[in-house]
Amino acid sequence: MAIGKGMPLDSAALMSTVLEGILYGFSVLMFIGTIWALTHERHMRSVNRLITVVAVLLFVLSTAHMVVDIIQTEEGLVQHRNISQSGPGSEAFFTEIS
Repeated sequence: MAIGKGMPLDSAALMSTVLEGILYGFSVLMFIGTIWALTHERHMRSVNRLITVVAVLLFVLSTAHMVVDIIQTEEGLVQHRNISQSGPGSEAFFTEIS
């Protein structure tokens, strides 16, 4: 049974970053909705601070993850692209996981 090579790693990295960007947009909308639901027509004393802190931390971590992925994708596709056939290119960059 022959197994195909599959999708190239540089294409997979680009596709995963785009899909993650779509999901990040949904995450932003959910964060805004959560904060609005927690604070709408309430006084500061009645807002559940633990849930607010957790929501903000999740938003900050998802934003940091998105930024790191964009930087890594840009580095692999722009800075390490194939300039010549003999040098390592973006495929070699995405193959090395360290």
